[in-house]
Amino acid sequence: MIKQKIIGLLISFFYQVYASTFRYELVFEDENDREIFFRDVYGKRPHEKNLIFGFFHQAQIGLVSYFEKKKLTVLVSPSRDGEILATILDYFGMRLIRGSSNKNPKMALLNSIEEVKNGYSIGIAVDGPRGPAFVPKDGIIRMSQETKRPIVPLTIKASKYYIFSGSWDKSILPYPFSKVSIIVGKIKDHDLDSFQSSLIRHITKM
Repeated sequence: MIKQKIIGLLISFFYQVYASTFRYELVFEDENDREIFFRDVYGKRPHEKNLIFGFFHQAQIGLVSYFEKKKLTVLVSPSRDGEILATILDYFGMRLIRGSSNKNPKMALLNSIEEVKNGYSIGIAVDGPRGPAFVPKDGIIRMSQETKRPIVPLTIKASKYYIFSGSWDKSILPYPFSKVSIIVGKIKDHDLDSFQSSLIRHITKM
């Protein structure tokens, strides 16, 4: 997969320049969660108060830059397209677990659970790897139940953006120099319905 790695490195370079123009803000549904969130995101890893971050594929482009060099663990598909994404995330200092709900799902879940038990926070695009969009798989709920760690629903809004309406995930591309709001849903032990509701409330539609 040398070709995919080269493509990933090229995208990483251009993305870093482009995303450096974003103006991030954090919006909390519950202000009491602010300390919990920042203690994890800016804390030294591993630690005992780690979190499980769940988001739709739509939000990925806007989220990567915010979590740069914070050693967040990310679950990435072992496909060829996943190799491109894995190269990008590695470039931005993230830890990787390869697997998905389509390929090696049991091993991916077991490895993710072990990572969380070892004190690392994990980020999961919950409607991946191929959709349907905005319908979360239940793996994140099982992971939370097994590790006793709470789930953080994440969505984004951008002041100016383009939506890839022809893609299955309706990805948001924030324009350069736009304000990117990361909306942090209630941090708690979600069930699948409450987790989906938290994300659906804030998705960006055409």
